[in-house]
Amino acid sequence: MSNAEALLADSHWLPHRLNRDSDRLILRRLDRAAHERATFLEESYFDETMPEAELAMDDVRHWAAERARPEMRLLVHPSMALSTLTTRLFDQPGSAMAYKEPILLSQLAKLERVGLLSDGDSDALMALLFRPFDGDPVLIKPGSPANRLATRWLVRGNPCRMLIQTAPVRDFLRSVAKRGTQGRTIYRRLYALVRSDFPLPGLYDDDDAERFELTDLQCAALAWFHQMLFFGRLAEGFPAAVRTLDSVDYLAAPEASATAIAGFLNLPIDVRKQAEAGVFARHSKTSTRAFDPAERDREQAAIEAVHGRELDEVTEWFETLLDADGAVRIDLPQRLLAVAA
Repeated sequence: MSNAEALLADSHWLPHRLNRDSDRLILRRLDRAAHERATFLEESYFDETMPEAELAMDDVRHWAAERARPEMRLLVHPSMALSTLTTRLFDQPGSAMAYKEPILLSQLAKLERVGLLSDGDSDALMALLFRPFDGDPVLIKPGSPANRLATRWLVRGNPCRMLIQTAPVRDFLRSVAKRGTQGRTIYRRLYALVRSDFPLPGLYDDDDAERFELTDLQCAALAWFHQMLFFGRLAEGFPAAVRTLDSVDYLAAPEASATAIAGFLNLPIDVRKQAEAGVFARHSKTSTRAFDPAERDREQAAIEAVHGRELDEVTEWFETLLDADGAVRIDLPQRLLAVAA
């Protein structure tokens, strides 16, 4: 077996980044424990000693050409919607594996934005990402900057099943506010991406002066809105392949939601076993930290105490922008729990 064949056959070698100048794929080696330690699959969460290898993209293309297009299971989200909890849930040896925001997908989205991503290369790299991990089917949670690829995945998957997890805008904004200056900067950048990826003519898209006057949380609210409308189009356009799940419903019935997710994605997870192992009682991004609903309520109250006035102002502005009354919450179609009932 050649070195390329060995790398392609071993699911522990994660497709990580493309070097377009050399037409080569960089891979990093992660076992299941390394995946669990990494909050997200990008360099800042990797051990410095993690092995690295390279493949010629021609080897990847030839490998993929001998195979059918991959079955895809995807967890798409606007950010801050309990999606990392779902990836923890679906990390069960012998049943399933979950990948948390491979940076390669955000790189592919960048290439698509400038017209440099072919169907062939996209299919080949997705086939490599969706190789069974130690024999277990794989669920992938892309980072939100990669969401523009969702339509491509739904069309090219063989088949594709996509769960879209969301949260009400006030909950989303609260999570942004608590992350401080760095977090706010991240969501200004996200708004810059999604306003281009999912344009809404007339909504601050044509007036640079108005856009510069937006606060950080106003940009975050608009990033949420652009994505929610896109998700609605996905759910309406691909009703058999897409389900949506709101964080309010998820938290109200976590085990029932998890069971419905497993059924829709056709993943043989033992939800009861995962619950008994404490998946729902640990913080999703820091598995060593305990979590319970009362703690979450206290945390939310603390954020409101500090940022409540700003959150009120932005929520009121957003309601006016949408010409809507009451709490701002867009209900997407194809709701997982309603369809499963």
